[in-house]
Amino acid sequence: LLLLNGRSKKIINLSKLKTTVHKQTLILVKIIPECVTISGWEYDDTKLQFTLNGTAQTRDQLLELKEKLEATEEFTKISFPLGSLETPLNVRFSMTFLTKN
Repeated sequence: LLLLNGRSKKIINLSKLKTTVHKQTLILVKIIPECVTISGWEYDDTKLQFTLNGTAQTRDQLLELKEKLEATEEFTKISFPLGSLETPLNVRFSMTFLTKN
């Protein structure tokens, strides 16, 4: 019984270390411009890194998304390939950024 109690305490302590991205996901939903379509997203909890894949109607809207991410208190190190900016319309992109946890 003592062994079981000891293991239970360890599990409870470890569960406190688990991070969720609920708050960050809600922020993303609010700041993504209407003219930007997200086709997929991933979160790597070992790196605290989001990856967004999608299409912006224009190059300026992709830059607007980047600026909005930078303006939050939640995200840092926002990057995407510069080749994404070569196309003026229907800009496909893959963007990565870190959470500031």
